[in-house]
Amino acid sequence: EIDGSERMRERPIGVLVDALRRLGADITYGGREGFPPLRIVGKSLSGTDLVLPGDVDSQYVSALMMILPTIGGGTLHLTGEIISRPYIDMTRQLREQMEVRCSFEGNTVTVPAGKYVWHDCAVESDWSAASYWFAMAALLPNSDVVLKGLNEESLQGDSLVRNLFRALGVK
Repeated sequence: EIDGSERMRERPIGVLVDALRRLGADITYGGREGFPPLRIVGKSLSGTDLVLPGDVDSQYVSALMMILPTIGGGTLHLTGEIISRPYIDMTRQLREQMEVRCSFEGNTVTVPAGKYVWHDCAVESDWSAASYWFAMAALLPNSDVVLKGLNEESLQGDSLVRNLFRALGVK
């Protein structure tokens, strides 16, 4: 059983659970339908084509992109507007560092079967989380805060926060 805090129990997870079920997962809800806690019975999964709404949390798409190569591959068809394309691209790039390729063209992510080859790789830091520290530095002008791992060429939309805070003297 997987559970979380009360706040986690408010976060909808039905889209991911439905997709995992289509891959063969045995998942039931331990409470309210579509929300944690979850009861999962371990079993083999197999890849297939999946259809997901384009406005779904990118973490769900990333999770599916990471497991599909290991279970035979598949295709993710994202319907409607894709609201988190940069984060899906980040997952694609990280996978490529581990020699598992996929394509993301239009609204379709094609994930062939493959095997991860582990290498040392850099996982980009989260610009959204960094924005809070940027705000603290702006409020405390004599502060010296060093945030490591932020990529100036990031695909994350929130990386633009650096431009907003630059005007407030934060670099």
